[in-house]
Amino acid sequence: MNISFAILIALCGVCRVYSETLLDPRDSEEWPRCELGGTYNLPHSTYCDRFFICSNGNVYLSQCDDGLAYIPYKGCALLHTVDCSTRPDLQTPKGSGNCPRLNGLYKDYNRCGQFFRCTNGTAFLEECDPQFVFDDFQKICRNPTEEERRQCFPETYDKK
Repeated sequence: MNISFAILIALCGVCRVYSETLLDPRDSEEWPRCELGGTYNLPHSTYCDRFFICSNGNVYLSQCDDGLAYIPYKGCALLHTVDCSTRPDLQTPKGSGNCPRLNGLYKDYNRCGQFFRCTNGTAFLEECDPQFVFDDFQKICRNPTEEERRQCFPETYDKK
């Protein structure tokens, strides 16, 4: 393994590297021109979970694992922590069951205050503190609304 490829793999972390010939045919974007010397990353213009790796003048297309997205200068992070408003496209989800994507946080719709933390497609059931519910949009445990309190905690709901 040559040194530049070893650096490329070390920088990539949780992603997949593709050669220029494996570019998705739906992606009509021009590949960036990379400068000689050094290794650095450039965000993809439309895919939030893809980025380009420039290494000594060569360019490689890389993709974060399913459920992760690319943050410039930082790498891949959970999708809900990344602003994808200017790069809205994502790879096709690869998850199933309680994990719609292989990685991420997903509400357990059968139980209030519980959610699944998915890692590489394996679901780990987690629970919010008592009297809290999991917000599937913000991906946090929070105080319930009046309707959620009535539905999730009927024994403690104070009828006025």
